[in-house]
Parts: sequence; C-alpha cells; structure tokens
Amino acid sequence: MSISGAVRANTCAAYRRLLSAVKQVTRDCPLHREDGLTRYVAFRFFDAAEQNRRRYLKLREGAAAQINKGRRKKLRDMEVQYERFIAKELQTVREVAGQILLAPGNRALTSMLQVLAAGVGNSHYQQTIERNYLRYCQFESKKVERNEAEEEATAERQNRIMQHALIPYGERLLFLHRLDVKNDTGDVQEPGSLTSWQVTEAIVGTRSGVSAHYMSHGREDVVVEVDETYNKQIVYVRCETYDWSREVERVEIIESEEVRGTIFHA
Repeated sequence: MSISGAVRANTCAAYRRLLSAVKQVTRDCPLHREDGLTRYVAFRFFDAAEQNRRRYLKLREGAAAQINKGRRKKLRDMEVQYERFIAKELQTVREVAGQILLAPGNRALTSMLQVLAAGVGNSHYQQTIERNYLRYCQFESKKVERNEAEEEATAERQNRIMQHALIPYGERLLFLHRLDVKNDTGDVQEPGSLTSWQVTEAIVGTRSGVSAHYMSHGREDVVVEVDETYNKQIVYVRCETYDWSREVERVEIIESEEVRGTIFHA
C-alpha cells in the first residue's frame, strides 16, 4: 500500500504554489535579506513535511513487521489517516500561500515578513510574529463582514492594535541585526550593514526624549533604548551564535527594581 497518486499531485501543486508566492513577495517587498523568507518557509513547511513523512514511514514499517491477521487492515487504516492529515496540512499551505501574497503594498504585513526573513529572535518569537501575521490577514478579510456581533469585532480590533504596537520593536530590532561585525581578517563591510552608531541613530529615529546606547558583551550585541517621555527602557539583544533550542531552555526575569518597566526583544 502507498499514498495515492492524487495525494502526491495535490501535495506538489500546493508546495509549488507556496514557493511561487514566496518568490513573488520576495521580488515585490523590500526585504533586507531576500533569501531569508525562502529559508524560513522552507524550514517551516518543507522540513516539517519531510519530518512528518519520515515519522509515518517509521510507524508503517513497524506495523508491517507485525505478523497477525489484522495487519493489512491496520496498514490501510494508517494510510487513510495519514492522507487525511496530509489534506489538512495542504489546506493550511494553500491558505498561507494566499496570505503571503497580501504583503506587497501593506506596511504592517511587510514589516512582519521583514522580521521573519531576517531570522530575528528565537523560534517562539518567530512563531508569534507568524501567528500575528495570519491573524492580521484574517482581520483584513473580515472588513466586508462588519455586521457581525460587536463582541467579535471588538476582539479583532484589539488584536490589530496589539499587533501594530509590536511592529515598531521588530523594525528596530532589525537594525541591530544589520550591525556589521568586524573580525581580524579585515573583511569589507557588507552592503546594507550598519555601524554601531548608525544602529543607535536608526533606532532613535526622529523621536524626542529617546536615546539609545550600544554595548558589546561576549557573543551578544545589545542596544538599550531609554525613553524619558514614558519613563521606560527597551533592551534589544542579538545572539546570533546561540542555539536557542539547546542553550536557552527558558529565560525567566524575576520582577525587581532594576528590570521593572523594561521590555526585552531578542
């Protein structure tokens, strides 16, 4: 028994559509790292699909090795269940392909794709940006359905406000990830990279009452933003050499006088 030809054809078509959408958006949106979005989508969907396929084959081989009367039925049931799983995953892939194409011309969506393409932050941070991207698309698609219950409309509106509040931090964190790292080989500065003072100037922008300070500590590049107007501090951290899945199991900040009112973005 094997996966039907129709399922294979649908799978190829869905992933070709997703890849085509990524290429178009990469061409039409001002992404700092043009290949970054392709790598993110490949890791997020193509690698995940391959892992699911390997898990299925392993389970199927284990079931096929069993010698009993119900083996054939068990294999068939497993195949049907896997095809249903594939159909559900392909529907998600099609929806994502369509939603990615909404980014060109939309500042909010483009900003979120810039963050994902730059590989900013750990997997949890990226998943949060991805979920908010999809929710934003869902909210925009509901503009023609404003006669829905007021409670639902209010909840969606609040989510959009929260997303807009997060976008500036992601954009400023991108500046730190463009920091040019000098080494002993005397490499030429890459196009689009920034010096430390350019990073702090870009983060401050035209805002009054705001200052930014760059620090380098071991493998970390840190920029501390001080907003005297609202009496708050924002800490941007770049830890490119860390393997977040292994080295950082959980980061917990205990409330104290030193960190109260401080927001961390890594």
